[in-house]
Amino acid sequence: MRFGYTMAAETCRLRLSHKEKVDFGPQEGLWQEMVTRRMYVTGGLGSLPVLEGFGKDYELDPKLAYAETCATLASLFWDWELLTATGKACYADLFEWQLYNAAQVGVGQNGQCYLYNNPLAADGNLTREPWFRIPCCPSNISRVLLPLADISIRLTKIPLQSTNTSPAGCRTTPPHLCRLNWKAGCPLSHRLP
Repeated sequence: MRFGYTMAAETCRLRLSHKEKVDFGPQEGLWQEMVTRRMYVTGGLGSLPVLEGFGKDYELDPKLAYAETCATLASLFWDWELLTATGKACYADLFEWQLYNAAQVGVGQNGQCYLYNNPLAADGNLTREPWFRIPCCPSNISRVLLPLADISIRLTKIPLQSTNTSPAGCRTTPPHLCRLNWKAGCPLSHRLP
């Protein structure tokens, strides 16, 4: 989580620095490394519960997945900053993917209970709770969901540089053809480059 917020803040600082030519290469390189080596297929982040952070490259055991809701939300903020700074569609694609598959899964359908972490495999003993001793998830979810209408309007004004590929380089069907968060049967296909 701290990594995502730090990178979002640094990218925003660079974007607002008013320099004619800002090099976002280092941020884009770190983002690419995170997406291709340290992110679950859902867009969830964080494989080590004890550290609340990344493990080694490709250390992504679904049974141990921490995939903290707030880490995903931090990534959404970073995705947004990179999208705003560069106009590259891959950041909008990941924003949408993480919103539906890694952030909103932390919220119960009734909107009144939450998961702090979102493992990809569970034995049936995992339940959403109305509150946590560390209450960052409910307030952070609100911070993301409330401005979504404004974000979608802003997205229409950003000239996107579409490549029609996923962040990992695979060609994919557009995620907007699916109802990813509530309906089963999303026609998603991948073709390696």
